[in-house]
Amino acid sequence: MVLFLYGDDIGEIQYKYRAILNQFQEKNKNQYTIKVFSRLLTITEGEQDIADVKKDTTSELLDFLKGVAIFDFKKLAVVNDFQEFTAVEQKQIYDFLSQTGFFQNKREFLLIRYNGLIKEGHKKIISEFLRHSTSQKFELPKSYTSIMNKIDTVFSRFGLKIETLALSFLAAQYKNRPEFIYKELERIIPYFINKKIRFISRSELEKLLFIDRSGDIFTFLNALLTHDYKTLFSILDHLVVEDEVEIFIYQLRLATERLILIKSMPQIKSTIICQKLKLKPYYFQKLLSASRRLLIKQLKKIYQRCLKFDLAKEQGIFRNKKLAFSLFIFEELFSKEAH
Repeated sequence: MVLFLYGDDIGEIQYKYRAILNQFQEKNKNQYTIKVFSRLLTITEGEQDIADVKKDTTSELLDFLKGVAIFDFKKLAVVNDFQEFTAVEQKQIYDFLSQTGFFQNKREFLLIRYNGLIKEGHKKIISEFLRHSTSQKFELPKSYTSIMNKIDTVFSRFGLKIETLALSFLAAQYKNRPEFIYKELERIIPYFINKKIRFISRSELEKLLFIDRSGDIFTFLNALLTHDYKTLFSILDHLVVEDEVEIFIYQLRLATERLILIKSMPQIKSTIICQKLKLKPYYFQKLLSASRRLLIKQLKKIYQRCLKFDLAKEQGIFRNKKLAFSLFIFEELFSKEAH
C-alpha cells in the first residue's frame, strides 16, 4: 500500500506523518521494520528512535521494497522528500510498484511525502501515483478565517484554548505568511505548556512575542560585545522581576537564527531577505546593524547557548532563573571560544 502526502502546507504534512508513524508503531508493537530515506537527511521528530535514516538512492529504496518481510513483521518505507527526486527516478519507482502489485499490498507500506507545490516536470508521473495511492493533500490557508481556524486547531492539539482576541491577533501576524504558522506555533506553544497556562489571552501572547521591547535584544547583544556589565545586569534584573527570562531566551534565539541567515547569504540583497522573511522594516534594520558587528561564530555560540538553556530548563537543572541567566552570560558568552 502506498500513502502519499503532498501540498504546500508542510507543517500539516509533518503532523500527519508523525501521526501515521506513531500509529504504525503502536499497532504493530515491536513487530515491524521501518527505514526512512531522505535526500536532504532531515531527521524529524518521530524518527529519533529509528536507526536507519539515510541519504537515499533510488536503488537502495527499491532494494528495501524488494526485501521479503520475515515472520509476522510488517514493513514500512518512508520517503521524506520525494520532490527532490527527478521525474525519471519517480517513474522508475512507480513502475516497480505497479509491476509488483505494491499499490494493492496490505502488508507492506510505502509512505511518500512530497513537500511543496508539485513541480511542472513532475506533474504527469505524480498524477499516476495519486491515482493508485491513498493520498491526502494539504494546502496553506488562504483566507483570514481559515488562518484563524488553523491556529485554533494547532493550539487545541496540545490541549490549549485561545481567546478570540488572541486568535485574531495571531491571525493578523500570519495573514501574509501562512507558511510560517506551524513552525512558529510549535516554538510558542511549549512556553504555555511549561507555564501551565491552558487558556491563552492576547496579553500573554503580546508578552511572549515581546513586540514593544524587541530592541532589548539588540541592547543585550551590544552589551555582550562591549562587556557592558551594568546594562547586562539591568536587563537581567528586569527579566527576573517581570518573570520574562524564558520569553527573552525565545526572542534571542529567534533573532540569532535570523542574524545567522543574513550573515550566511551576503550575496542576497537585504530587501529580498526582508521580503522573504516578512519582517517589519524597523526590526530588519536592527538585524542588519547587529549583523555587521557580530561574527557568525559568535552568533552560532549564542544560538547553541539558547538551546542549551532551554534544554536545561526542561530538565529542571536551572531552578534559579537569575543564577541560570548569569551563567548563560559569563560561563558561555564571555568564554574565549565565543570571541
